Amino acid sequence: MEGDEVRSLANHKAAASSIRIFGRARVQVYDETDFHGRSAEFASDIPDLGLRAASGGHTWNDRIESVRVVADYNSGPYGNNPPVFGRDRDGDRDRERDQQISDGVCVYDRRDFQGRSQCWSAGADVTDLAKAGNWSDRISSIRVFGRAHVVAYRDPNFRGETIIIDRDISDLAQLSARSFRNWDRRISSLQIEPDRSFPGRGRGRGRPWR
Repeated sequence: MEGDEVRSLANHKAAASSIRIFGRARVQVYDETDFHGRSAEFASDIPDLGLRAASGGHTWNDRIESVRVVADYNSGPYGNNPPVFGRDRDGDRDRERDQQISDGVCVYDRRDFQGRSQCWSAGADVTDLAKAGNWSDRISSIRVFGRAHVVAYRDPNFRGETIIIDRDISDLAQLSARSFRNWDRRISSLQIEPDRSFPGRGRGRGRPWR
């Protein structure tokens, strides 16, 4: 059910080889307990996780250690299943290379692109970062890859003050805001636009940073 989470599949003596999804929901899977480590997200049935590549030359078959079920969101040209990647707080450089994407963004919970991270491909809309890996008010730096830019919002559901980011920002504390001090740990929803034209799909209202 939406909102369900399993911190450790080991407690259930389970080894996941396939996933079935009912209704408008998404499943976030992690290769470590307590929602840490590398992650992926699925919004449709996966009959064979052995065909879904994970980083390091592995697949997701029998590698899932914790699971979250969250509400679906509109993900643009990628349908309901945009690629999502992540690494834990102590991820090394190899893990960071594994998670990079050609067009999209990666967010980090420390400045200088350090700490826990997660990435989304261009076309993804994240209506509530609290339900997407517990990222609400936790982002301190952002990397932008390829032909993409980020429309970041102070509040969930694409509300509140807005800023557009089209390049790497190593410290969001350096970006001032109008209604609060700066953007460090102040982002609650995101739209990852598939090109660098502003203001994206007409929803990038606010003060763009340049």
